[in-house]
Amino acid sequence: MATTSNPFEPPRTTDLDGDGSVATGTLVLSEEALQELIAAAPWVRWLTRLMSVSIAVGLVKAVASVVGPGSAKAATLFSVAVGTAISTLILVRLRRYATASERLRASAREAAGQAIAAQASCFRLLGVLAAVGIGLSIVMGIIALVVAGLGAFR
Repeated sequence: MATTSNPFEPPRTTDLDGDGSVATGTLVLSEEALQELIAAAPWVRWLTRLMSVSIAVGLVKAVASVVGPGSAKAATLFSVAVGTAISTLILVRLRRYATASERLRASAREAAGQAIAAQASCFRLLGVLAAVGIGLSIVMGIIALVVAGLGAFR
């Protein structure tokens, strides 16, 4: 263990002074973590059904708005198309997660890795979509402020 001449440096311990190398070997999943993954299966199934119903309701609403009177039909169709595409991306990931969770629930312990990977994929997609949505909101807010500012000079 290396000593230093700095009296204000915190003491060094062997469990915190690693060399930064990556641990090797097989990953072990605790029984509690496995039970939590199994308990998530019905919730993920329910969420996939809810997402499917949401997509169907959005499509029916779009058809009703196009058939009915109104002037913003193109904007409505565009927003429904974007919303349906995003929802379908999420639904595909959720179904993969639900399938892996069900396999795990059916006592196939080797499916734990697939369930974790599917869960990570779903969360990663949601994070990317959230970041893009926040970014677009900021850009649209700046554009709205600029347009409002330009309107004040007229």
